[in-house]
Amino acid sequence: MKRLWAGVVSVFLVGLAGCGDPSERLYVYKIPETKPIEQTHALKELHGKNKVDILWVIDNSGSMSENQEQVRVNSNEFISKFITKTGLQWKMGLISTDVSNPPFVGFRPGDALDYQSSNPVQLFQGAVKRLGIYGDAVERFYEPVLRAFDSHPHFLRQDAVLALIVVTDEEEQSTISLENFLQKIKGYKNDLKDVYTYGLFAASDDGCDTQTMFTYQSSRYKQFIDKTKGKKYSLCDPNIGAKLAEMGDDLVQQLVRPRLYLSARPVVNTITVTYKGELLKWGQKDDGGLWLYDYGNNAILFHDLDFAPGPEEKVTVNFETELGVRVRHTLD
Repeated sequence: MKRLWAGVVSVFLVGLAGCGDPSERLYVYKIPETKPIEQTHALKELHGKNKVDILWVIDNSGSMSENQEQVRVNSNEFISKFITKTGLQWKMGLISTDVSNPPFVGFRPGDALDYQSSNPVQLFQGAVKRLGIYGDAVERFYEPVLRAFDSHPHFLRQDAVLALIVVTDEEEQSTISLENFLQKIKGYKNDLKDVYTYGLFAASDDGCDTQTMFTYQSSRYKQFIDKTKGKKYSLCDPNIGAKLAEMGDDLVQQLVRPRLYLSARPVVNTITVTYKGELLKWGQKDDGGLWLYDYGNNAILFHDLDFAPGPEEKVTVNFETELGVRVRHTLD
């Protein structure tokens, strides 16, 4: 791979003749020419992920009875997306927003909830039912997550993607900051690009009839979802089952899609993907698209590789970087 030299600036100070005032000096900046880079990859080696560790964090305070029930009875819509995906080695755990509670499923020996479970929907629904609504009125997300991972380090597989799902009707009230939380998560996973986040919130600014008057737009949860490029759903959506199905499908597709990580941050509207000299359409698969750009991971996601069935096919990705450098990726 050719190395990209960028951001190197030579500065020349030229004193104007007969002028001793520093304000009259002329500064000339010269930016050297940058070089294009080219990377070659084997197209047949572009694969997605087949392992995911999913942690649910569900609020078990007194106002959550109806919201818990909505998630519980519709959870099959989410879990079915994983059951029907052959070869996907998934596992789930469930904890509460009460930092004193032990995990409710998925962490202890003999308590597994994963792709080998014979009745995963029933296991999850039973665990949600055991949550109850007598948890701490101080609802936390960051601290219970870290406590669970520290107390049960075997839950996280090093070669698996991590998905964090929070369900609540109240502000995040941990004593640690978002920055510290994400730093801890990065320590577990080495890189946040393999961490996906989802939030299901009962927020008053989404029209939810909530006892807490929780507002999402001004919350720490919005900062969390925005910072991690996550997705947010409303718990008062009349078709919450469809939203859980959408969430499950989104996570599965994020995992299994073939992807190419770009070596530089592109100007998004300059990205083109070509196959045998023809432009491949950008967009959702249902609209005829063949690829998407994943900003969070700085990667090209292909819905599949059916357009290039041969073993020696090539796809070329071109884009311009934010520094104005022209970049070309060739995939063999």
